[in-house]
Amino acid sequence: MFAFPGKVFPARVEWVAGTLDPSTRTAKVRCVLENTERALKPEMYATLFISVDERKALAIPRGSLLRLGEQTAVFVEKGTAPDGRHVFLRTPVSVDESEGSKWLPVAHGLEKGTRIVTEGGILLSGGSS
Repeated sequence: MFAFPGKVFPARVEWVAGTLDPSTRTAKVRCVLENTERALKPEMYATLFISVDERKALAIPRGSLLRLGEQTAVFVEKGTAPDGRHVFLRTPVSVDESEGSKWLPVAHGLEKGTRIVTEGGILLSGGSS
């Protein structure tokens, strides 16, 4: 049963816990909101719908990123060899890994439309890491 069916409490998310409670499968969230009627109490459960501003960025799958020594790179397709094999070039990239998403925004190193290896790139590097 819900305490306030249909009521919306606009709020700004201030903090989200870094882990889920394994017994309740919930995460604690701290929100800033108007509560002039004192309807909401500390530690209440709520169902949240969070919206964020859309962010458009060139992004690559996390699995395509390679760490080769001090370098962060991807393998870029450079064409076809005379014998028909695909040719790949290791290309340094800078990505934003802070979001923890399976997609990583690219800061520099790639252009839109560039074909990259998305899985198994370590095999092209000769197994070095």
